[in-house]
Parts: sequence; C-alpha cells; structure tokens
Amino acid sequence: MLDAWQDRAARVGARKGRALKAATAALTEHPLVSVPLLCTPRYGLSARGARQALKRLTAADLSREITGRGRFRLYRIAQGKVPGV
Repeated sequence: MLDAWQDRAARVGARKGRALKAATAALTEHPLVSVPLLCTPRYGLSARGARQALKRLTAADLSREITGRGRFRLYRIAQGKVPGV
C-alpha cells in the first residue's frame, strides 16, 4: 500500500534526502502537490529544490504531473503505485 510507495520513494531519495523527503510527505498528505505548496514553511523548500524533487519522483515513476502545462503544474502519486489512487 502506501508504505510500499514510501519505501520506494525513500530509496530514490537516499542520497538527496531533505527535498525528496518533504515532497514525499506532501504527496502522502495531499491529493495534489505543487511547487508553491512545497515552498511553504511546513515543507521549507526553495522553488528550485521543490522542482528538482518532483522531477526526480516523476522520473522514478512515483509521481505524475497531471496538468500538462509548463507553469502552475500539479503532481499526484502515480496511479497504480498505491491501491485506490
């Protein structure tokens, strides 16, 4: 379930921990995640760090960008990676 997804995400972020841990936490807490959300004090990332973390999670097939836009992108957990999502 969600634990398996979090384990995979932890392996992806083993070397670059803070930004990926924050992005992973946001994806498990919110149905949709954006760079501005990750830049709030709750997660404490810079815009660049947030973009890079979401890009790495997307490259690892753990998240999906769902807007298809160049700006104001939204991400969610990749379908099929967590049952019911």
